[in-house]
Amino acid sequence: MQLGHTTLFCLFLLILFITSLSDIRVTQFLMQYKEALLPLTYV
Repeated sequence: MQLGHTTLFCLFLLILFITSLSDIRVTQFLMQYKEALLPLTYV
């Protein structure tokens, strides 16, 4: 089942959408958060 992977992809798209509406400070925070979660997507 790829349910978890699909959920992560939806969350990633949601983060991209929020980032496009947010200021630089939130963007930098989300970038660091994404980098922290990046290894989990390869499991």
